[in-house]
Amino acid sequence: MIQGYLWEKNEAVVEWLSRQLDKNSQHSVVYSNIKCVKKDAIIQSIRNSLEDCPEAALDAVIEMVQHLSPLQRSDALRHLSHLEEEGSGGSVSSHSTASSASATNSTVHTSERIGE
Repeated sequence: MIQGYLWEKNEAVVEWLSRQLDKNSQHSVVYSNIKCVKKDAIIQSIRNSLEDCPEAALDAVIEMVQHLSPLQRSDALRHLSHLEEEGSGGSVSSHSTASSASATNSTVHTSERIGE
């Protein structure tokens, strides 16, 4: 009798979990959590790599931006502009101009590498 009761509970859990693991379901708590864990792991991996090789940061940003949609690029630029404003106290600094020139040069170099 006790095992029948346990089966009923397990069957409900299996049904719930099956529904949660359905990738097509927009309300899957489990699938959403798995996506968040994967995303956090990727971001942490990028952070660790940039700590090991900080000079690769600009090239990494350029590489990532090339894979964004136009809407995502626009959003990224807005976030970067906001970071620049916070860092410079709201004024455009010569560092900003130098960074922009450096980014342009890196874009050219990255484009050349991609075209090879």
